[in-house]
Amino acid sequence: MVRGKEKSNASLRRDPSWKYSVQVDIGGAEKTYVYLKCNFCDKVVKGGVTRMKEHLSGSHKNVAPCANVPDKVKEEICAYMKKSITAKHLQQEQFDDRVEHGSYYGSESGKGSSSTIHSRGARGPMDQYMVNPGEDRGQTQMMPAAGLYGRGLKAPSMYELRTWILKEELHNTEQSIEEIKRTWSETGVTIMSDGWSDMKSRSLINILVNNPYGTVFLRSVEASDEVKNADFLFNLLDGVVEEIGEQLVVQVVPDNASAYKAAGHMLMEKRKHLYWTPCAAHCIDLILEQLGDLPQHKNALSKAKKITKFIYNHSWVLSLMRKFSKKEIIRPATTRFATSYLTLQSILDVRQPLEAMFTSTQWLNSAWGKKPEGKEVRRHILNDKFWATVTYAILSTRPLVQVLRLVDAEKKPAMGFIYNAMDEAKELIAHNLGGEEAKRKSSNPEVKLGLYHCMERLIPDLTVREIADLQLVLFRNREGFFGLHAAKSTIAKRSPVEWWIQFGDSTPELQSFAVRVLGLTCSSSGCERNWSTYSQVQTKRRNRLSTLRMNSLVYIMHNKRLRDRRLRNKGLKDDEDPLVCEDVASDNEWFIDDETDLPLSDLQLEDLSVDVLRGEADQGGVSTSATPHTSTSSAAKGKRKMGIIEDDEDLNFIDTIGEEDSLEDPFSDGT
Repeated sequence: MVRGKEKSNASLRRDPSWKYSVQVDIGGAEKTYVYLKCNFCDKVVKGGVTRMKEHLSGSHKNVAPCANVPDKVKEEICAYMKKSITAKHLQQEQFDDRVEHGSYYGSESGKGSSSTIHSRGARGPMDQYMVNPGEDRGQTQMMPAAGLYGRGLKAPSMYELRTWILKEELHNTEQSIEEIKRTWSETGVTIMSDGWSDMKSRSLINILVNNPYGTVFLRSVEASDEVKNADFLFNLLDGVVEEIGEQLVVQVVPDNASAYKAAGHMLMEKRKHLYWTPCAAHCIDLILEQLGDLPQHKNALSKAKKITKFIYNHSWVLSLMRKFSKKEIIRPATTRFATSYLTLQSILDVRQPLEAMFTSTQWLNSAWGKKPEGKEVRRHILNDKFWATVTYAILSTRPLVQVLRLVDAEKKPAMGFIYNAMDEAKELIAHNLGGEEAKRKSSNPEVKLGLYHCMERLIPDLTVREIADLQLVLFRNREGFFGLHAAKSTIAKRSPVEWWIQFGDSTPELQSFAVRVLGLTCSSSGCERNWSTYSQVQTKRRNRLSTLRMNSLVYIMHNKRLRDRRLRNKGLKDDEDPLVCEDVASDNEWFIDDETDLPLSDLQLEDLSVDVLRGEADQGGVSTSATPHTSTSSAAKGKRKMGIIEDDEDLNFIDTIGEEDSLEDPFSDGT
């Protein structure tokens, strides 16, 4: 390490030691220190200006004192060193005082009190220990943040974390959510709910609120002691509507279970100006599941799974496949059936490399090329009938997967696109399979009838509804703002909500209606299954958390993840696939057989690498596992795979909070 190298520039040499010494070159190009020669005794000091100050001040620390230094110079150096030490002590004292009182760093009242601390840009109690996501998205862990702070950072105590820091973090979370809540009156909201069971078999229901500006986690309801029938779910959802305000709620998108469907109809019967809407992503996923039962699809999927299981469960074969194909063939997606059809497409894309691999001398001379399972996989790869079934399955499902991409992405609301997208998907499937493609009509009575039904339900005031109806003429004839060149040229470049906000000023009643409808989500995919949030908060190590504190932690963590995901979606490029995940569960059916555990042969055990056994592939970022697993239960089929991968950073915060007396006031300030 080159010490003092940053001060090699003459303009930066403000330390007085530079006036009484000169830099000398010792050690040539391989030197690792800055060498300075004292002007008074000609002693060469290794280690830069720090040791030269100690030499001139006569501190007897790390270096011998100068015998010839004038008293005036010695006093100057000592005063400079004392000033530096005083500044460091002042900074530490200010830091300790602020931590003790729980005040904000860099707040308006604190400007000028400590420019060093204020320049760090921290704005809240937890911001002392974490990097601001808006400033540096690449560093979100506590240790890099501590390194950025520098010397003097003290870790928060257990007491501080579970009292004033938790209170302030809860306050900060509520403030960030309040910014979204202020937009609810303009756009209306969607209430989303999702019921699930965690690893401890607790029955939980997530309640979230969505609008074009973001999704907010409201609460999780533990319903382990309840019978989740239509009456219970209706009362739950009706209470949430009452809490938010019926005038703000445009639709409710619950789980697609039959009890939720019945509760939705009951809710629409009571609340005349909102809709119950099934989750479009789940509906499409169920369509893909049913298509998978067709003989052609079942045949293609069955053989494709045999191929991927064989390749990914044997490291030598996997390495050979990567050598020939230069890519992975398993494409993990957010849903089980999207994974299936995306993987089929990926396998078809590398047909030629796979055929070349299984006819190569490397394969034919290998041990696996002589094994029955290897011969069977080779037979499938070289069989034209197999590729014909794969092509058929892709042609009959690709348009639906495209629609799933649309409704599952959270970058923009999909309500304005879903109807047309499904129509196009049906026509494209018919065309792909040789059927007669229906001719599209510019005017569809079904659409117009649906529009008027929707206006009757969402615009309760008859006078306002009539005005909005008359304003439809201006929109249809492209008059006023709607006739502007900018309105015509940007209609496909802006989201529908942004377009109506920009050009709907001359028709305010119609604009309000359009924004409320076109800003709706089509699925409850935002109701992400953060079952591990509860697993992190409530464990054997943290089982003494009070109910209030546990709920506060889940509220903070869940909304933090929703905020981070919203920021990631904003940065999502148009060519990036929102369905594709970074990883896939190691017990996925494309890796593991559906049968119960089977013993591995000696050859398999020899072939399994340490990385594969640990569930990590050598290349490509695809998680694999060769250890026997049972497949996911049939009850889980068609359900969405969400929230499996969580942020480890949250554990740092929770582990310290959990050790407490549950009878103590969870938000006591200790006074």
